Amino acid sequence: VQLGLAGDASKTTVSSSAGSGAGTAGKVAVSSGGAIALGKADIETTAGSSTATGVAASITLTAANGAGALSVANSTLNASTSGTQTAGDVDLHGSEVTVGNSTLESATTGVGLAGLIYAKALGDFSVSGSTLSTRASEPVSAPALDPGSAGPVTLLAGGTLSVSGSTITSSYDGTGAPGGASGFPGFVSLDAQAIDLKQTAITTTSTATDAQSPGEISVGALAGQGSEGSPVGTLANTVTIDDSTITAARTDADDLDEAATE
Repeated sequence: VQLGLAGDASKTTVSSSAGSGAGTAGKVAVSSGGAIALGKADIETTAGSSTATGVAASITLTAANGAGALSVANSTLNASTSGTQTAGDVDLHGSEVTVGNSTLESATTGVGLAGLIYAKALGDFSVSGSTLSTRASEPVSAPALDPGSAGPVTLLAGGTLSVSGSTITSSYDGTGAPGGASGFPGFVSLDAQAIDLKQTAITTTSTATDAQSPGEISVGALAGQGSEGSPVGTLANTVTIDDSTITAARTDADDLDEAATE
């Protein structure tokens, strides 16, 4: 399956949306018996309903049931909500996965939750010049409400996971929520036989009155769920970090900051 080419004058667009008075937005799933390549494409799901709470509008790319090559280049995968419906997950499954000059995001600007980003390669996994993020920020229609939480970001590889010139983040901004925010960012977990980070920033941030703790960041552990939503698992064989930052930070509205940087 090929969606868009690098030399195209405009991007190929696949989208699903629902407005504030409508029902749930639909899912977008791309699957094939062989390889999948996005050369210049936008895939978006937008949930705007103020009443719908149905199944999240996810974006899923599956190459040969996870056994085919998957490439995402010069493209955007964006699942978002501005209402009550949960934003969709962004899921990638392939044998060898490549993400280059692209944006993968699940976000909420409503009371619904942001989804997660989950990408798995049976072999090697490469990310370059890209942004992968889950984000929760103040509801645009009612700034005084507490936004839903942001989901985790999980990258798995059976071989080498290489990330260069990229940003991986999960963030929560509930600054306008009265009486303290109840939401939180997700964790970020990277697991592979070998992990190589170069000129990359990995962050989780929580900003609000009486902000919740930032999500944990795990580099080299198998993604899982502990008693408090923490990533748990086994260590990678080798981890190389070069000219990169790993930051988990909490900022309260009263300017009391807690941050940990490596």
